[in-house]
Amino acid sequence: MKTAIATAACVLLASAASAEDLDWKYRLTTYIWATNTGISAETPTGETVDAELSFSDALKDLDFAFSAIFEARKGKWRLFTDGTYVKLSPTNSTPGPLTESVTVRTQATIINGYAAYRAFEAPSFAVDLAGGFRWANLDSDVSTSGGTIGDTEFNSSDAWVDPVIGVRLSTQISEKVSATLFADYGGFSSDSTTWQTLVSVDYALNERWVLVGGYRYMEFDREIDGRDFSMDQSGVLFGATYKF
Repeated sequence: MKTAIATAACVLLASAASAEDLDWKYRLTTYIWATNTGISAETPTGETVDAELSFSDALKDLDFAFSAIFEARKGKWRLFTDGTYVKLSPTNSTPGPLTESVTVRTQATIINGYAAYRAFEAPSFAVDLAGGFRWANLDSDVSTSGGTIGDTEFNSSDAWVDPVIGVRLSTQISEKVSATLFADYGGFSSDSTTWQTLVSVDYALNERWVLVGGYRYMEFDREIDGRDFSMDQSGVLFGATYKF
């Protein structure tokens, strides 16, 4: 009799856990990404100019920035999207002998969307395989002065969507601390490639709130209006997650 009761209790607990796994769970993260930005742009005359913008310089000329991640989980499936918007006022740098200075006004909107499947799961380690897209809208006004190029002004602007594939590795370090490594690659063409990697550490304050810190690198290589253009952004990030 006791064995039957214990068996029934285990079945009920397993059924409740399975039902809970089938419920949608959500996470919303807002964060600040302290980026260093590098831009390489081919001029209309065929030369290539480079500009570097540190986070401290960007912060002085920052007009507006916003970043957020939304994730939905159900069973082995995860759907998540990551959006970043930044607008910078003109800023100067000294890239090399071609010019004495480069002024870049940049406005960028980047949205990533993924569907992921949990391919492997252990008590403290999991692997998710992801596929999705990266939509980018970049608008850069570039002007140079001095050097061998002289005074030049041109615009590199485009909006496009790249397919991406990725993998996410997550591990539970302790009761409150977990870590995640995410990487993706996309574009898959000679005129458009992109990739990123993100390492983050979460600290759970309670069942609802989590502090997030990490490091992220993202790069675009794109042909815009027949000219090569590339942009990379890298830096630490920190934010907070609300689970519901």
